Amino acid sequence: MLPATFLLDPTTLVVFGGYTYGPDTGLCERPWYELEPPPRTTALPSPSRLLHGMKLEPVNDEAIYTLKLDVMVWRRQKQTTPLPTSVACGAGAVWRGQGVLVAISQQVQTQMEVGVVISDSFNCPNVTPALAMFRRVAFSATSSFHRSKSHLAAPVAAAAATAPPTHAKTDQHIGHSGAKIFHNLMSEMGVDTIFGYPGGAILPVFDEIFESPHFKFVLCRHEQGAGHMAQGYARATGKPGVVLVTSGPGATNTVTPLQDALMDGTPIIVFSGQVATPVLGTDAFQEADILGITRPCTKWNVQVRHVNDLARNVREAFHIATTGRPGPVLVDLPKDITAGICQSVVSTTPQLIGYYGEDKVHGNRVDQAANLAEAARLINVSKKPVIYAGQGTQHCSDQLRELAIKMNLPVTTSFQGMGAFDETHPLSLHMLGMHGSAYANYAIQDSDCVIAIGARFDDRVTGRVRDFAPEARRAGRLGQGGIIHFDISGKQVGKIVPTNVGVVGDAAYNLAQLLPQLEAKPRPEWHAQLNGTST
Repeated sequence: MLPATFLLDPTTLVVFGGYTYGPDTGLCERPWYELEPPPRTTALPSPSRLLHGMKLEPVNDEAIYTLKLDVMVWRRQKQTTPLPTSVACGAGAVWRGQGVLVAISQQVQTQMEVGVVISDSFNCPNVTPALAMFRRVAFSATSSFHRSKSHLAAPVAAAAATAPPTHAKTDQHIGHSGAKIFHNLMSEMGVDTIFGYPGGAILPVFDEIFESPHFKFVLCRHEQGAGHMAQGYARATGKPGVVLVTSGPGATNTVTPLQDALMDGTPIIVFSGQVATPVLGTDAFQEADILGITRPCTKWNVQVRHVNDLARNVREAFHIATTGRPGPVLVDLPKDITAGICQSVVSTTPQLIGYYGEDKVHGNRVDQAANLAEAARLINVSKKPVIYAGQGTQHCSDQLRELAIKMNLPVTTSFQGMGAFDETHPLSLHMLGMHGSAYANYAIQDSDCVIAIGARFDDRVTGRVRDFAPEARRAGRLGQGGIIHFDISGKQVGKIVPTNVGVVGDAAYNLAQLLPQLEAKPRPEWHAQLNGTST
């Protein structure tokens, strides 16, 4: 029996080992072969390195997929030999998208169920056994891991015993065109307004939208304008903005709003038309590699390669655009997919294959307890703390207000954070930075504890980074304050300004956990200094 797992995100350890299995002896410790991880210098490969590896492609109209990869076979002489291998997965199997095989680890901590069991042929030429059961399981791994061999019987046996979760499937799309499925999904996701400009490659979808009473379609004069309108809609309503454009120039015209949305953390979803899949790569009329073009300016992008994947891909797009740090997503829709007819039961469960974001931050609650305790200690011992609130506080203004009032903390905001705290309140310092108030900038420079919540340290806020918040840096070295950064994305913590404590996760949740640990103080000297009345 060959248990196996694949790397779907930077917190999931991927394991693949070949073992013999007997009813009496159980799992044998001698592997037939193992997979060699891709060369790397760090414990976890970067997302760009993960783009190679496995890729499942449909081989017929019944959604049968073939997994193509190169297996590095460990022989007794400790030599490796490339071995072409394929796995045939039946319709509804979970293996779609991309991933990478990496080495098995000794440091597996917790086990979590991901995926479903699939039982198909695993063809390994020149290696026995040629047929094996194939199981997908995922582990939560430590920050570093390495390849190990024969001592892995216990974790692999545990993986084999893991019961898989149920993935939702539906037959409601059978007999519907891809365009009709798209229409129904937009209604299901609560979309009421769509911005865009029509074109030939996206006409099947436009026909459905045009005839529908469920949507207000805003016909723009340029696709770039459609993207910016969707941004404004998302900010005003709190819902993701939806853009519908055609292939080629229609899609490329959305690059500027996509990049803008990525910088501002605004959830928009661009659905772009594309030439039919049989002519992809032939330089067909208005064909463009929009996935390659928009990869740097989106949280995630995907090209729907089968009508059966449309429902799942759309749900994945909405999930990724609105969770974690919000941002833009692009879904490429080849014309034969939107015109094609769904003929089988399809999976509706987002799998997020090929996405390596940090959206599952709520799972970090236990891990953040120590950081929250240290943040509370630094705030309690500091004498001149100040809050710097960014866009990430827009959904937790109540917790922000409670923190400021309980601890008598002055509050300054970024441009995107304006409105999260009442600017008529005596504790408000208004906006920070080169376009902000002088007293907000003086407060940051004089503060011994800067509490940044949901804010990037933009260059227009920090100025020369080495001169930013000198008193807080000095206090941080003494353990009497410092720079504390709350952010939903761990990539932002310490990215520009060195931080003493970083707390990753949802700001509303983390502030609620922080508040009981804080000691209320009046801080009259600090407020007198800010008001210019100190002597």
